[in-house]
Amino acid sequence: HALMQSLLADFTAAGGVLVCRAPVTAALTDEQGHRLTLGGESPCVLCAPEVVNAAGLGALPLASQWVNLPQETLPRGYYGKGHYFTYNGRHPFKRLIYPLPDAAGLGIHLTLDLAGQARFGPDLEWVQQPDYQVAESLRGNFALAIQRWWPGLDPARLAPAYAGVRPKLHGPGEGVADFMLQGPRDHGLEGLVQLFGMESPGLTASLAVAEAVLGLLESG
Repeated sequence: HALMQSLLADFTAAGGVLVCRAPVTAALTDEQGHRLTLGGESPCVLCAPEVVNAAGLGALPLASQWVNLPQETLPRGYYGKGHYFTYNGRHPFKRLIYPLPDAAGLGIHLTLDLAGQARFGPDLEWVQQPDYQVAESLRGNFALAIQRWWPGLDPARLAPAYAGVRPKLHGPGEGVADFMLQGPRDHGLEGLVQLFGMESPGLTASLAVAEAVLGLLESG
């Protein structure tokens, strides 16, 4: 959160404006540039010579309706939902614990919040559309996974916490795919950069990603 606040401060200091609750309802590229139709309380059409589509879960849906964007250049996308459980009780851990990753990701691991409370997750569930419910019935699967490296876990102390959805570029049984940054050389539209499959490491690498995006815009 502090990182996002810092980046926003830099952005506004450079003359940028953050506009929330203004969804892009249509996008078009022609000889006049890129035109984005915005909804919300103050609908309007924005025209810009350069656009970066960094819409996360919405990046591929937006690109798929972009007029004059070659659709054959777009990757196939999937939604990978991850659930988290907290542990209501004492635990012996002072460090993060990551078990050996599986084919789909890092697996259920342990993180600690600033107060020292243990949090376990994420698992992976392939879903058709994002939703953020955490079912109590998942407690048993979590307990089995955690007890492989913490036999003393009391399953009754696990409580549903929250869920997140990751925009993935690989589906069930497929090899793990990395981020995809597409520039004008990929789709033929000058001044447009698209970011696909940006999972949570994209935030950690956000400054490096920004440099790569700038390079794509400058190189054309």
